[in-house]
Amino acid sequence: MAVSAVFAYTDFFYSTSVDPDYVNLISSIKNGLDKNVIVANYDNYITGDKTDVEKARIEYHMARYYKDQKDKTLASDHIQIMRDKIDLIDKSQITDFESKVLEMEYLSGKYYVHKKLSDGMENSSLTKELAELYPDDVFSILNNCWRLIYAPGIAGGSPKKALAALDQLESDYCDNLSVLDLYSLYCAKAVALHKVGKYQLSDLYFKSAFEYYTKEGDIVEHYQDNLKKLK
Repeated sequence: MAVSAVFAYTDFFYSTSVDPDYVNLISSIKNGLDKNVIVANYDNYITGDKTDVEKARIEYHMARYYKDQKDKTLASDHIQIMRDKIDLIDKSQITDFESKVLEMEYLSGKYYVHKKLSDGMENSSLTKELAELYPDDVFSILNNCWRLIYAPGIAGGSPKKALAALDQLESDYCDNLSVLDLYSLYCAKAVALHKVGKYQLSDLYFKSAFEYYTKEGDIVEHYQDNLKKLK
């Protein structure tokens, strides 16, 4: 876990986000590599020396990948695999933070695949709770910013509040972020800026994000939406 002495940020999952096996798999997904490469990277990851939490969390990314590939059956399969893996974990052997993240990501993935409103609402509530309990953790900050970006105003959404938190994180801790978290920060800022009508600046942040990964489905869609506003 990485810690900044100056700003007291924590990054509970930093070691995961720089694990070469994890980076290879996530990079192959976000750069749109061949399916066989992605599956091989997934198999290598889950058969490697990883914790039960890590093996459960990776299913979230596979579910999103298959949903983006229009394969809802395999996406649903990976959501169920994730649920089964979570249920097998001895919760007394992991932290409260890990336990809450597992449930949050499971609900997020389930909502992404099935678009059931109750899953989305429960995920949003748990994301907000995580941010309140662990307000200085990079994972909590980034995920709560995405919640603020996507949630309707009546449910507490606010792209402006998300931008304030993202600006602070970028200013205070940018040099300490993993590539994956820096990419997430740039993407979140790009989408939030688009939502508040700052299309030129949004374009700059999308382009900064694309210096790392170029083929993440929903991010590419947001970028294309922003381009239309620049015409």
